[in-house]
Amino acid sequence: ASDRQYIVRLARLNWAYFEEQVTEDRFFLPPDNVQLEPYRGAALRTSPTNIGLYLMACLSAYDLGFISYGEMVEKLEKTVAVMV
Repeated sequence: ASDRQYIVRLARLNWAYFEEQVTEDRFFLPPDNVQLEPYRGAALRTSPTNIGLYLMACLSAYDLGFISYGEMVEKLEKTVAVMV
């Protein structure tokens, strides 16, 4: 039980990263990287790998109960629409 709680807590922290970084002003795409020291913020580029990871993170966030089905669909649609 404690191992499961630990894993879910780590998953929630990872999902928080995507919630913070994947926004409308970034065209609903995850950044390629975020530089913290020295602080330069999020890169203004992405990669196919990061996009795929974000799409899987959305599905996982739904599976773990972090977001609703509707929120998941909305996030997936917005990201895929940018790529079309």
